[in-house]
Amino acid sequence: MHRGLLIGASVLILAGCVGSGGTIAELQTSPATVAARDADDPEFVRTESVVVAEPDASTSELDLDVLPDTPEIPVVPETGVPGIDSADGFCRAWSKFAGSFQAVGLVSAVGDPGNAFRLEVFASPAVVDAVFALDANLPAELEDERFALVADFAGPYFARASAAEALLDADVRDAVAAAWILQLTELGVDDPFLDVGLPGAADPALFASAVEAFATGFPSIVEDPSLMTDAQIPLTDAYLAANCPDQGTLGGNDIVIDG
Repeated sequence: MHRGLLIGASVLILAGCVGSGGTIAELQTSPATVAARDADDPEFVRTESVVVAEPDASTSELDLDVLPDTPEIPVVPETGVPGIDSADGFCRAWSKFAGSFQAVGLVSAVGDPGNAFRLEVFASPAVVDAVFALDANLPAELEDERFALVADFAGPYFARASAAEALLDADVRDAVAAAWILQLTELGVDDPFLDVGLPGAADPALFASAVEAFATGFPSIVEDPSLMTDAQIPLTDAYLAANCPDQGTLGGNDIVIDG
């Protein structure tokens, strides 16, 4: 996405959004605009981290006695997809979007390319739904970043997902979306050999045809230059870290203890 998603321990996948902007409806019908990029630009750049300050070492015991209690930062689970079943609509949508990208991106980077395209088509209805949900559930304090998040950050992958979704039988798209989220929740995002099963309502032959058509028309995630962007969403980064179960880790954020 705007700086990339951190895949596993060492694999970096770039993602992003439509650089020229546009509404969600426009993104569904307009090709992504690829911004110019220097060959020497790093493939993954964290522009900022969330910093939690520790008391200064010189603070006396007396001073510590009057310091207000601070809530303990919960540990992000190492398995599953943190936040994908959150009661918070924005956090839930973020985990579905970023978790789907991270899972498919890892397979695209180090797994079987054919399976990566299959998973991307499988995930496409859920990804489309997640981007709409991000827009619909945007917290008031993030209003100034609505366009940057929904269009500039999520847009390019949303455009790919919309194209893949259009290849599916409309009668089974909701079943496919539900099956993807259910299995992703169980299996997590860290398996380069991720394998998911189609719901019974989906015809395997028709689905295979959709995957073939998508793979013919699009490069892999790791080769798609439209997924590179310099979108900046610092308010969203901070909100995710402070309020959502994944604490922004699905987007490559790290919480840094400054001590």
